[in-house]
Amino acid sequence: MFQANVLNIMIAGPSDVLPEVECVKSAIYEWNEVNAPTYNMVLRPIHWSSSSFPSMSSGDGQAAINKQLVETSDVLICLFGQRLGSPTPRSQSGTVEEIELHRKSGKEVMVFFKETIDSNCDLEQLVNLIEFKSYLEKKGLLGSYNDVNHLKGEISRRLTLFINSIVKSLLALPPVQNPSKQEVPTATFSEEEIERLRLWCASDSNFYNKINFEGGGCIYLLGGHQYEVSSGRDIARWSKFIKTLLEQGLIEYTGQYTSQREPLYQLTSKAYEMFS
Repeated sequence: MFQANVLNIMIAGPSDVLPEVECVKSAIYEWNEVNAPTYNMVLRPIHWSSSSFPSMSSGDGQAAINKQLVETSDVLICLFGQRLGSPTPRSQSGTVEEIELHRKSGKEVMVFFKETIDSNCDLEQLVNLIEFKSYLEKKGLLGSYNDVNHLKGEISRRLTLFINSIVKSLLALPPVQNPSKQEVPTATFSEEEIERLRLWCASDSNFYNKINFEGGGCIYLLGGHQYEVSSGRDIARWSKFIKTLLEQGLIEYTGQYTSQREPLYQLTSKAYEMFS
């Protein structure tokens, strides 16, 4: 048995890439089998066909998928063959909508395009796809594949590269302790830090993240409160403060990252009990 972070990986694509979707699921399961104990991380593949439920409360089908899957996923892997997909009330296609929602929220998006084209494909769909690919090429780095066998190797390799890019931050998190076996020592904070925690517990948001500036300064966001820090000494004090919060179980990692690749944390129930 081992404790692990769970990364929700949403798989998206039009109806012509269903074999590719299953291929990506298989690659993720194999990655878990080999790497999960080493990285203390489990990758959870989610796709609307197996991870969503029928709903009439969201307005339309794509809106339901957005609410159930897009909002809860950490990473999007998107696959395109020869179709862009069917339009939604808000976008060119459901897949395009999912890409844009992930990008706007600062989540990682990996898009793969199939290089081979079937001569019997829908020309209108293909033209729309080519135009969208041209648009994405200006926004970031794209992936490609020849067939499902090639795709499986690409997904496995690219996932490992991605995990390696974030694993340093994840491994820096203190191990989760079982409170029934080990009591967490009481934290010692300054009066200023205690007041800071009380304000945070009283705000509408329980999230913490950090915004870095060129030159070394940064802003610490504790719920709805902002604290701008510029001196090296103050940054060191803040780093110690956040580290203590983690060690005392007063904040916990959400499994998500900001657009600056900073881990996103939130207050725990213990924090509310102590400082509300």
